[in-house]
Amino acid sequence: MKFYIALFFMTALIASINCGSDPYSNCDIPPDVGFPCSGSMGPSGSMGPSDSIVYYYYNFITGFCEVLDYHGCGGNENIFPSQLECETHCIVQGAARPSAA
Repeated sequence: MKFYIALFFMTALIASINCGSDPYSNCDIPPDVGFPCSGSMGPSGSMGPSDSIVYYYYNFITGFCEVLDYHGCGGNENIFPSQLECETHCIVQGAARPSAA
């Protein structure tokens, strides 16, 4: 019985943490282009230091999702594989996300 009570409180704690966090917080950080992955496959068969992949990031200054030349590994949470995914995550009802200020 104590196990179920502890499980209930842990579930409630996790839910409150997730629900209380700002879903747009990663849209407010500058994008990180990452670094070349060793052994990754690019258009030419392998990715070198100058190779990149077209990704998108949310520019919190302009309020739009813009092109980013991603290097394949690393980076941060303000990079998206498509413009639609970036807009879905960072733009609310056709307008820029609510200001964090």
